[in-house]
Amino acid sequence: MQALSASDVLYAWEVGGQKHHVDRAMLLLALALPSFSPALLSSLTIGQRNRALILLRQKTLGAAARCLARCPNCGEQLEFSLDLPAMSHTELEALVEPGEHIEPMLSLNVDAYTLSFHIPTSTDIAAIIRAIDAQEGRHILIERCVIQATRDDQPVPVEKLPEEVLHALSEAIIEHDPMAEIECALVCQECQQSWTTFFDIVSFFWTELEALAKRLLRDVHTIASAYGWRESDILALSPARRQYYLELIH
Repeated sequence: MQALSASDVLYAWEVGGQKHHVDRAMLLLALALPSFSPALLSSLTIGQRNRALILLRQKTLGAAARCLARCPNCGEQLEFSLDLPAMSHTELEALVEPGEHIEPMLSLNVDAYTLSFHIPTSTDIAAIIRAIDAQEGRHILIERCVIQATRDDQPVPVEKLPEEVLHALSEAIIEHDPMAEIECALVCQECQQSWTTFFDIVSFFWTELEALAKRLLRDVHTIASAYGWRESDILALSPARRQYYLELIH
């Protein structure tokens, strides 16, 4: 995996501005992993995708991530840091193109019910983008992920599965793909309220890249105005050299 260059950041910002966050994630990974096909990237589980994006964020912007959260009790804003290397301490494992291997099928037994299922991928998530509401999206996702459901060895339609079975399915998916949901336990220093929030690496990283893209464009404007250089030449400079030219101008 390669870090995003300054040109990559501007390209992603320009192309991904109006895209859904699922498509933004695929765009960033395609830039970082150019040898991987779109089909392969889309076949990553959500946990694999998140881990790959955390690795990409480390390579591009560094290991520490400063986050903000608001206390649900008193409204105080809390700033905290995440140790990204501790969250994803290894490189992305070797991947195999879809069609070159048999998709792993997992099994779950709950009371008299037996489910065969696969872990959701970005392709599955993309299928629910245009769902009318959360309930319809949930139903579509379950239908895509549950390959077979039986009760006492008799087939059961997905829509007939009881809520406790679906809850067990959700827990099983997270167990097999733990990076799909990244939880952060927080405590408010003002009122001592404790709560758990989810860290969305796609939204977090994209917000950072948007800010970086705008800074880069301001830098290009300043340096080009002073020296008449082309945008591509300015972006090709290392961050240290670009900063030094800015200091000379000012």
